[in-house]
Amino acid sequence: MASKILSRILVCLSLLVLAACSVPDDARSGLRALGEAGGLVRYETAEFTSTAAMRVMFADPSQREEYALFQSGGAQSEIMYITTRHYHITNVALESWDTLEDMIEGWNHNQNRNVSYDDAYDLNAEWANMQVKPFQLDGGKTQCAGFNADWEPPGDDSEQRPGKKLFGYYCEKPGLPMAKAQIVDRLSEIGIRGVNQKISKGFVQVPAVKAIPTQTELASRVEGDVRSGTKKFPYMMAVFYQPGGGCDDFGC
Repeated sequence: MASKILSRILVCLSLLVLAACSVPDDARSGLRALGEAGGLVRYETAEFTSTAAMRVMFADPSQREEYALFQSGGAQSEIMYITTRHYHITNVALESWDTLEDMIEGWNHNQNRNVSYDDAYDLNAEWANMQVKPFQLDGGKTQCAGFNADWEPPGDDSEQRPGKKLFGYYCEKPGLPMAKAQIVDRLSEIGIRGVNQKISKGFVQVPAVKAIPTQTELASRVEGDVRSGTKKFPYMMAVFYQPGGGCDDFGC
């Protein structure tokens, strides 16, 4: 529910409201409506153009999360791109204990649809090593592939957790086959501005938190319905670490 999503950021929001005069607009925690010009995730295939059906961003001083939905004639892909930010501290990495199956089943589109899996394999996407897991929905009627890529770990994090993470799925139109070669082609066409696509300075800006759309409305957009969205957004994966694995006030 939208209320559950909002509860995950209320504490940070309340602190920033108290200090609103001293906090830059793009450092305030919250959800943002995201237009194509500010989106980092791109998907240009024969099925999809670069225009997403919907984009929503969450940002706070330590992370930026972008949700993008692509749809065309029954084919669908949902992608989450998460990267660290460093407004108040540089020692930030991303941490997640979800398996690839957990991530696949976290999307509303894939829930309660008799999911069956094939063996996972690695795909070298040049900019990162992507783990891919084919799966089928509705007793094999719809062919899909889930994917996850973690890369760019901070050099001084002893646990080598990533600084960037991309995950999601692609589902072919119901009734159409999708062999491994097609999966590789589809996933290789995912683009990220600033990573494997050129980016101008204007694209990297985090917009201010607006009163309209409201935070509740934006949360509802990503929460989606039975065939799109996720109730897990924002994922809140940012963690702070001691350089080189040193000790801090919480232990070693």
